[in-house]
Amino acid sequence: MDQQKLLLDQFFGVDRNLSKNERNKKKEHYSDKEVCIFYLVSQDICYKDIFPNTPYDDGPCKSRHDEFFKRQFQDDSEEKRAEFEYTITKQVIDYIQKKIDDIDHKVQKNKQFSEKKNTSDIERPKEIQDKIDSYEALIKQKIELSKELGDQGEIEQAEKLSDEAEQYRIQRDLLINSHDNNPSNSGLAQKEVCDICGAWKITNDKDKRAQTHLEGKIHQGFQLLRDELIRLKNKKESLKQLLKRLDKEKEKKKRSSKSKSKDRKREKDRDRERDRSSGKSRRDRSRDRSGSSRKNKKRSSSRGKDKKGGRR
Repeated sequence: MDQQKLLLDQFFGVDRNLSKNERNKKKEHYSDKEVCIFYLVSQDICYKDIFPNTPYDDGPCKSRHDEFFKRQFQDDSEEKRAEFEYTITKQVIDYIQKKIDDIDHKVQKNKQFSEKKNTSDIERPKEIQDKIDSYEALIKQKIELSKELGDQGEIEQAEKLSDEAEQYRIQRDLLINSHDNNPSNSGLAQKEVCDICGAWKITNDKDKRAQTHLEGKIHQGFQLLRDELIRLKNKKESLKQLLKRLDKEKEKKKRSSKSKSKDRKREKDRDRERDRSSGKSRRDRSRDRSGSSRKNKKRSSSRGKDKKGGRR
């Protein structure tokens, strides 16, 4: 029963049984703080869950990984979620980058350690080392005698001893190289550092053990993080371009709105000016009519008076 409830919560949200009014008041959204941003931007995983029970385990993620939020996030238009997605993508990149930087530091440290380990650090069997020491003693002896004979003027004998010393040196070097460069005889000579996870791996190992390393939890986890880092950086760049485009469109609409507002204002000013001109014209016509009427009355009155005077 609890498992069924959990599945329903993941797919439809924990407020699925609330009334429409209640859901509108308390509507869960993928941008809520309790929603896991790793799960939103990843390919259906949480980056905190890829190293369980390993030295790289960050512990269980306490955020929500509901399928409901994932679908809500993916179904929303790219324009609407762009700014939020850009912000959380940067946060996730920072988290993964720190993980990668830490392991790359380990890789570099192990490689430096490996390079410092020269052939003198390799433990040789006693019989091999005794032979090498014997060759070195003979070389030293022949060189010293050659020098003495040279000082005494016995050049031919001195050169012969020098040649013998060189032969012993060649035999010594052949013995050292044949032993130390044989992977089965050297400790670190048969190991190398994995560039993906920083672990030591056997260079001459059998295919089965090499495959075990590649399929291991840590190697697989860091391979995934490296792949995701590349994908998310590309995503971040595309979101950046999208936001620039949206800002340009917003600015264009803003300028267009201002232009329309100015046009409306100019139109209103013209309308008021026309109204004022029309009102003035009407007033002028009214005055003209009023003045004409008064003049007619005066003329009429004057004619009346003239008529009365004539009758007298």
